[in-house]
Amino acid sequence: MSKSPFIESIRNVLRTKRYSLKTEKAYLYWVRKFIYFHQKRHPAQLREAAVEQFLTHLKHPIPPNRRDVKYRV
Repeated sequence: MSKSPFIESIRNVLRTKRYSLKTEKAYLYWVRKFIYFHQKRHPAQLREAAVEQFLTHLKHPIPPNRRDVKYRV
């Protein structure tokens, strides 16, 4: 189980609505990705622009040759 009350509240809503386990896992995966993308800030603190940034990031991810630039010397 997740330690986050926020994630648990989402899980409870999904289970109350009788979503399948696969759907629950997929939704929680994307919620976590969104939260980590925004440096673990609670979604209630974020605005509409944060959603647009996340979706733009998904649409235009960092190319493979640029991912580890900070580790190269």
